[in-house]
Amino acid sequence: MALFYKKLYQPLKDTLEEDYPDLNPKLISDGNNVGLKLIHILKTQNGLKLKTTHTRDPNSNFTTLIESEFKIPQYNLTLEGKIGTDRKFQGTVSLVDLGTKGSKFFVRGISEEEKLSGEVGFEYKNSSLAVNGTFTKPLEGKFRGIGAGVYKIQNYSLGGDVEFDQEKITRFSAKVQMDNSDTTICAFLNDIVVPKRESDKPKKEIGFGFFNKIRPDLNGAVDFKVDNNFDTEIRVGSEYQVDKSTSFLSRFFMKRKDFRFGLVYKQKLTPTTKLKIGTDINTRSFFGTTDSKTNDHRFNISFTCGED
Repeated sequence: MALFYKKLYQPLKDTLEEDYPDLNPKLISDGNNVGLKLIHILKTQNGLKLKTTHTRDPNSNFTTLIESEFKIPQYNLTLEGKIGTDRKFQGTVSLVDLGTKGSKFFVRGISEEEKLSGEVGFEYKNSSLAVNGTFTKPLEGKFRGIGAGVYKIQNYSLGGDVEFDQEKITRFSAKVQMDNSDTTICAFLNDIVVPKRESDKPKKEIGFGFFNKIRPDLNGAVDFKVDNNFDTEIRVGSEYQVDKSTSFLSRFFMKRKDFRFGLVYKQKLTPTTKLKIGTDINTRSFFGTTDSKTNDHRFNISFTCGED
């Protein structure tokens, strides 16, 4: 879905989501909530790209992921592979501009904890339309599919995506967005029939987002959503560009049982080296009003080398 929502809601995601620590409840570890990430990217002149990511999550679990990409332009062919110490493997063969410019077709093999599955998919995009579809069949399990599309006319974009298995639709969403030179306004609807986490319940959500470039060095964003149980979620954030190599982001996150504050420091040390330090603090714990039984403050340090 990331490809087709690259423009839809992306200014808000950049301000409110992308650089903050992961809030997945499974990553809560009392007294040790620091995540570390080291990324190294190597590119060669013959079209090979090799990315190595070393990660330590807040529960002190270490993983290494190696991603390779090799492009063969004369055949419009791309070969990709992923292998991780968490026993996840993936291999992909892609063909681009097959039949028409802007198209992409791919076949993928996936192994996760010794469970095998196959996947095929397609993408197509031009200046006003983007669509894609992915179809996955585990060796043992249900067939799954994902489809998405965005249509843009002048300053307006209308998009939607749907996830389904061989029995029913599991999730549906729709967005309508207006973009001006310095402003983005987006309204959305989500129908989550089968949640990804077993502890969550099905729900429907409606909401909106607003992004504004207040001045060349300062962006602001806010989004709001409410579900069918009338639980609300509000996020307010900003990004301040100190200079070409330094920026700060801040975010307030308010939910029925949460009131969190996040701060991110991003520094470009060299043209190809970046440092990012992120925090997300449960402010209710300072006043003794939190429902959490553990210290769920989050911290994340990321160092990237070799990225343009």
